[in-house]
Amino acid sequence: MRSWHLDDDYGISYHTYSALYHGFNEIIRNVCRDNNVMLIDLAQVLPSDNQHLYDFVHLNGSGARVVGQHIAQRLDLLLSDENVGTPRP
Repeated sequence: MRSWHLDDDYGISYHTYSALYHGFNEIIRNVCRDNNVMLIDLAQVLPSDNQHLYDFVHLNGSGARVVGQHIAQRLDLLLSDENVGTPRP
């Protein structure tokens, strides 16, 4: 995996960034769960590597394909006739 230098570019260490990123995602998961809101949790399906990310945040072409396919699958399930009127996962 390519090494990204957050200290040089953004003034924070990767460790600090990673802790903030994971904490933020956990808050989002909790809010969605507590409010019965569907969550498409891309952090759980997208590998954090340079095969999918241009840098530590932005998707490259391969990452965009993975994200697009996952979102399409979740929306297809949500919008299918069998699931109309059922509670969201």
